Amino acid sequence: MRHCGGGKVMSFLTQLIKENKIFQKILPDQNKLRDNRLVSGLSGSETALLIAGTFKKIDNPVVVLTYNNSRGEQLYGDLKNLLKHEEVFYYSDHQVYPFELTWHSKDVNIQRSRTMKALLNKKPAIYVFPLKAAQEKMSPANKVFKTKLSIKVGDTVSPTFILEKLLAMGYENVSMVEQKGHFSHRGGILDIYPMTSDFPIRIEFFDDEIESIRSFDLATQRSLEEFQHLSVEPAGQLVIDETIDIDEATNNIEKELNRQKGRLIKGGLEQQAQNLQDRVVRDLEAIRNGISDPQFHRYLRFFYPNNYGILTDYLSNDSLLWVDEPHRIQESADFYANETTELSESLVEEGKILPSESDLFYSIQDMLTETKKNTIYSANFLRQLPFGKVNETFTVPVKPMTQFYGQWNFFIKELSQWVQDGYQIVLFTPSPERAKTLRDNLKEEEIGANIALEKTLDASNSGQVIITVGELSTGFILQESKLAVITFKELWGEHQKKISRRRGAQNQDNKNTVKVSDYRELKVEDYVVHEKHGIGKYLGIKTLEVNGLYRDYLHIKYAGDDSLYVPTDQINEIQKYVGKEGKSPKLYSLGSNEWKKVKQKVKSSVKELAQDLIKLYAERSSKKGYAFSEDTPWQKEFEDYFPHELTPDQEKAVSDIKKDLESEKVMDRLLCGDVGYGKTEVAMRGAFKVVMEGKQVCVLVPTTILAQQHYQTFKERFAPYPIDVRVLSRFSTKKEQDSVKKEIKDGNAEILIGTHKLLSKDMKFKDLGLLIIDEEQRFGVQHKEKIKLLKKNVDVLTMTATPIPRTLHMSLVGVRDLSVIETPPEGRYPVQTYVMEYSPQLIREAITRELNRGGQVYVVNNRIQGINTIAKEISRLVPEARVGVGHGQMAEKQLEKVMLEFLNGEKDVLVATSIVEAGLDIQNVNTIIINQADKMGLSQLYQLRGRVGRSNRMAYAYLTYQKDKVLTQDAEKRLKAIKEFTELGAGFKLALRDLEIRGAGNILGPEQHGFIMAVGFDMYTKMLKDAVNELQEGNNIDETKEIEGQKDLNDVIKVELNINAYIPASYISDHEQKIAIYKKVGGINSYQESEDLKEELKDRFGPLPQAVINLIQISRIKVVAKNAGINLVSKSGHWIIVHFDPDNKVSGEKLLQLTQKFPGKITVASYSENISLKINVKNLNEDKLLSLVEDVLNSLQQLLSE
Repeated sequence: MRHCGGGKVMSFLTQLIKENKIFQKILPDQNKLRDNRLVSGLSGSETALLIAGTFKKIDNPVVVLTYNNSRGEQLYGDLKNLLKHEEVFYYSDHQVYPFELTWHSKDVNIQRSRTMKALLNKKPAIYVFPLKAAQEKMSPANKVFKTKLSIKVGDTVSPTFILEKLLAMGYENVSMVEQKGHFSHRGGILDIYPMTSDFPIRIEFFDDEIESIRSFDLATQRSLEEFQHLSVEPAGQLVIDETIDIDEATNNIEKELNRQKGRLIKGGLEQQAQNLQDRVVRDLEAIRNGISDPQFHRYLRFFYPNNYGILTDYLSNDSLLWVDEPHRIQESADFYANETTELSESLVEEGKILPSESDLFYSIQDMLTETKKNTIYSANFLRQLPFGKVNETFTVPVKPMTQFYGQWNFFIKELSQWVQDGYQIVLFTPSPERAKTLRDNLKEEEIGANIALEKTLDASNSGQVIITVGELSTGFILQESKLAVITFKELWGEHQKKISRRRGAQNQDNKNTVKVSDYRELKVEDYVVHEKHGIGKYLGIKTLEVNGLYRDYLHIKYAGDDSLYVPTDQINEIQKYVGKEGKSPKLYSLGSNEWKKVKQKVKSSVKELAQDLIKLYAERSSKKGYAFSEDTPWQKEFEDYFPHELTPDQEKAVSDIKKDLESEKVMDRLLCGDVGYGKTEVAMRGAFKVVMEGKQVCVLVPTTILAQQHYQTFKERFAPYPIDVRVLSRFSTKKEQDSVKKEIKDGNAEILIGTHKLLSKDMKFKDLGLLIIDEEQRFGVQHKEKIKLLKKNVDVLTMTATPIPRTLHMSLVGVRDLSVIETPPEGRYPVQTYVMEYSPQLIREAITRELNRGGQVYVVNNRIQGINTIAKEISRLVPEARVGVGHGQMAEKQLEKVMLEFLNGEKDVLVATSIVEAGLDIQNVNTIIINQADKMGLSQLYQLRGRVGRSNRMAYAYLTYQKDKVLTQDAEKRLKAIKEFTELGAGFKLALRDLEIRGAGNILGPEQHGFIMAVGFDMYTKMLKDAVNELQEGNNIDETKEIEGQKDLNDVIKVELNINAYIPASYISDHEQKIAIYKKVGGINSYQESEDLKEELKDRFGPLPQAVINLIQISRIKVVAKNAGINLVSKSGHWIIVHFDPDNKVSGEKLLQLTQKFPGKITVASYSENISLKINVKNLNEDKLLSLVEDVLNSLQQLLSE
């Protein structure tokens, strides 16, 4: 990622390049056509530098064509570090062929849409295209340009026309917009999330006139900024406009379908013929209904039989084409052509696709020979071009940069010689702190250096050393320009790390992202828990008429034919049942005592647990530990040396740990966060603080592999300091073990990392200051007992990768010190997810592509049976791959050996069961293939997919299902859920459920699992919180008392005014959104909150109906009634009767003042010992009635408070 010094360095490098004599010659004459040049000698990041220099010189679009996605990503990354972010675009390929796909994530389509929009608008920028993406046949450029939806405020246009247009452009109609490519229509409101927009857009109509256009926030759904114009580009590559003859196109598809069916049936493949027909007929029905879909690109030839679009059609006349490594492009083109032919013929024979569906690519010759654009060909070696013609050829003398790998004296010698020879030297570092450290180190060697962030650079100064923040893939020496560029990796030999930009300068693709909505949102058919009646099934909201009044109720089905209708103002008595994935809970019968008995049993267990937690916390708090000093200068330097910026969650966790260490209280903190979220860095900062005071740190892990991973991480991070890090595991020899034990005992080693071997009796620490335990729940019972002994009077930090629910976190406040890291590090690419049928071709393609970019691959098969067969098949399909096999039934030593080989890069492919979901964090693994994904739970898929995408590379997950499988209804539902999962939809929310329950068991103990299942997770955490609160306040828990939890206004105050107060289906039809709004209404606590809610509803759904206004006002009246000590407001005839709480002794004098304020409207009545008010509302409509009641109660509240 580019820092603020990048612009200065680019300007400086561009100036140097412009003065290069060869560079001045290679630029084509913009006034000539086909003035093509060949530049040889380029191979690394110098290619990106010359491309960037060319763009800056001509200030016109430059389209870069390269041979594959890996090289494309490399060029794109280099160019982004040399130029402004908005000056570089990327058009990724799909990794798999369009005709192979079932579903895939939208990220690639979003990226492509942004690129094509800029290209069509002739934006001066650099556009990087990998070959396979560039070869795709497209809709004609003029069609794409014209098909976009363009509207402005004041236009008269039918909302129906826009809805039909959006469907035809590939947008999806949903109840609430949550991601790009969605739209939602509610009355006079239309929400759209355009593919190329940073924010979703809300359009408000007055009849057919566009009254306003504004952006809105996904999280709050509230409007942000107003606009006068809106342009919406198509969501997919297939553009179908009004000039297309839909009937002719679909009829031709049907004809080909019938021909292909006949061939299949003749060959005895009746089932395959039926499957093909089902799929194509389903597509045809959608097309005839005006619905487009990204998958329909496969039918392109039927809609544009004679005039396909081609990439070069999209280029403006003044564009320059840059072809990177033409020979490798030709090799890739030949490979893709053979692969496409082989794969498509196989799929046609098997009845998977129609023959024409594979006709989606141009040949490289067709694409380049027809273009009249000026072209620069760049290559490492000078050879005859396989295609195209050039007018002139040039060679740029470039040397690759020396790999210094930390040999400082060697580097200084070379650097001094460059300075002496008048070279300009640019050193790339990953952070401003490292830039300053490097400058100071060079100063000690009597070499002056400037940091680009701090000084204006002058390219005319020879022999200067410049340090900048950023990264390139390789360094180089341009001898002609006397320029040497050195990357951090070449200097120190460390793997380059992705540098996030300053906080707030988020990647545009990630703008306006929102955390996944709570999975506790109620949906029809969900199981729910009613506090008084137990577990039932929610069947939706019913609007019922009772005594002429309409009201909404939640319909809940119980055992047998029992049904319960719960008024929406009692919605807080109901919670979604959150239990283990795939397990349906027992439904209770209304009126039985069974539910009451279950709750009492759970409450008894919860009481014991709460007592144990409080006792343990009190014991730890009462012990006096060592109080560490404040941070040293070395601590700041250690932290500054980290190349990433910490997320806010990480910063909070570090702060929590330091406060614990600096207090006299013995630390016992739990640090929660997914693998790769940065827990280890947080722990290392605590460890460094402890070591600075001469104390030792013990890091205890459950497996040898984790020990090795932590050892490598700690050793690399602590390398610049005189701190000795050691590891002890099964791989350590007896001699090594004895040596380590002696060094620890004598205090000659500061940090020890290891497995349960650290718990042996002969392991003695000289002065142990901090115990770090990773995944304590994975240790056995005996080891846990030994850990308890080790914990005594020592600061303890326990880490876990299992997510902890926020509700449980809040329940444990005051009895367990928790730090939770919920946000992933910035700058991560989303994992590109594909759902498709398993095939050997897929395996070969995916593995080959990953290996070609130097990466590794997981192949997951969740059954041990057949796992060796899959490994042999991979070895046959990809002979160059080194394949390992791992599963839980292998001998422990053998499994560890395989895993360690994979960790060390000695194996390219690991074929394994789902053991890979636990703990492994290997940044070089960025492709995962999951076999028979339809048989796995969503939480398992979520964790498996999370094993990749932990670096600055694009990662890929292939979720496959069995070939030719006739899916059951349940399997189809699961695949549908997987589709949602790929789009971070409802399936993703469900995936978190099982994980959080697992996380709860890790904290509370496995014996609590049954109790959680019995009442549901939310009810359980509520009971736990109540128990903890009561015990902390010194109260005894009455186990027979009904569980009340926190009293809601609706539990204690009733307002019954015989007025329509509900949300009509004509206003909000979606059940989930309606429930969310009812919850917001029930949560109103002030007049301002009610006005804010009314404003939100008007913004999101349009003008409020009277019934909704009444609903909000009644909720507001409840708040005033509570503050005035009133428990019931009811209507009787033309009187509103206000009943005071029996404990509220109201002053008669105050009531007299109230009657004087509203003469003739109020009387005071007395029933036995209770006083009440009567408000005369005769002849008042609903609006005036509510206003009078609210005015009276507000005045009463004010009088009582005086």
